[in-house]
Parts: sequence; structure tokens; C-alpha cells
Amino acid sequence: LNDKNVDPDSILADINIFGYDLFQKNQPSTFAPTDIASVPSDYLVNPGDEINLLLWGRINEEYKLQVSRDGIVTIPRIGPVAVGGLSFDSMKKNISDRVDKIEGVNSTISMGKLRSIGVYIVGEVRSPGFYTVSALSSVTNALFSAGGPTNNGSLRNVQLKRNGAIIANIDYYDFILSGNDRTGLRLQSGDVII
Repeated sequence: LNDKNVDPDSILADINIFGYDLFQKNQPSTFAPTDIASVPSDYLVNPGDEINLLLWGRINEEYKLQVSRDGIVTIPRIGPVAVGGLSFDSMKKNISDRVDKIEGVNSTISMGKLRSIGVYIVGEVRSPGFYTVSALSSVTNALFSAGGPTNNGSLRNVQLKRNGAIIANIDYYDFILSGNDRTGLRLQSGDVII
């Protein structure tokens, strides 16, 4: 190198690995902005979620309903409705069907505050541990919150495990080079990212 003999091992400490700095800049402390994103139709409603119900017509009222541990919301004047484990679209239909039984009353149903979920991020990441993130968070969001991989880690082999089984192996260089987050993987409580 420039007519000098250089031991390659002597310069390795100064070489930055491509892509690692993306995760280390401005490490966020929360992912609250995902809480205001549109809820996809396949989002599974579970205990801790909040459902906003607006009744209009013969009855004009607005309710913020918390999904109980049993997966039920109790709607005043209507009674309990099972919603736990249903997709967002199925939950809306289930509640609408009950409201439609009241003559002259229409409804608008949306999601309020979403539950938080806990995931584990382990392996060669800057800050391994247990993280509480929004139910809409993806593997990418979680990896950002953990500060990304260490120099011993890899962006080519990020694993998502659920109930002990590998759900996905992710190569993040496609994301870094093109901006396409093709994982499409929404986290569930208890997931492990390695």
C-alpha cells in the first residue's frame, strides 16, 4: 500500500462495515409513530387493544372500548361482543352486525390505542435484551431499537423465531441498498430476533 508493507490486521479496527452505521445513528427510544399508522385489515385484535365505536342516527354516542383479557368488549346498550383473536375486518363486521340489530342506528368502528408487545433481541446486537414495542412493529423496527448488529454480527442472517421455530431469515442489504423492506413480518409477543 503506497509502497509500504501493511499488516491487514492492523487496519481492520478502523474499517467500518457497510450498513452498520445506519442502525447506530439517532437510535430511537420509542416507535410511537407506528401507533398512528393505519391498521391493516389482517391485524389481530387482542387483549389490551382499544376499539373506538361511534354510534349515530337514533343514538348518538361515542365509546372507547378496551378488549378484556377474555377477548371481549362490552358495549353499552348492546352487551358483550367477542373480538379477541379476530382480524380487524372480522371484528368490525362482528360489531356492526350487533349494532345493525338496533333500528335507525349506524356505526363507525376504528382502532384506538394499540397494545404493546414484548420481544427479545439477542445475539450480536449493540443492546440485546427485552423490548416493548407497538403491536404494529416489524423486525426492522426492533432491530433499530436495539442499535443494529455489532461488528461480529451480520446483516445477512437476521433470524425471527416464534415458539422455537425459525419464521424467517432476513438479509438486510436489500433494505439498505434499495429501501425495500420486503420482510412484511409483524412481530408477535414473545418473538425472538437473533
